Amino acid sequence: MPVGSDKEVTSVPLTGYFTTKPLPPTNFQLGPEQNEVRFVKSASGNVREYKVRYKSSEEGSKAEELIFPTQAVSATTCAVKLEGLTPGIQYKVNITAIVEDTNQA
Repeated sequence: MPVGSDKEVTSVPLTGYFTTKPLPPTNFQLGPEQNEVRFVKSASGNVREYKVRYKSSEEGSKAEELIFPTQAVSATTCAVKLEGLTPGIQYKVNITAIVEDTNQA
């Protein structure tokens, strides 16, 4: 019952659509090949591709970005080769799962 009222009221139900973030890929590690990064695919079922973004720790450095579709990856472990790395420089690598938009009209 509404506060301060002794009458019960009915309202129209609230409905809506939303998309949750996909589960991230996991278990990042360096691969056996030079400049290779390996990871376990996202457990989310609707991942369409992965975005790999990497950037050196040097000030003013430009980020590089790779996108590869999940169709190119059949196993649960993925490997990506990072191009143009400079020996002795640290890099920050982010890997993001991109999902299909199932709410398109």
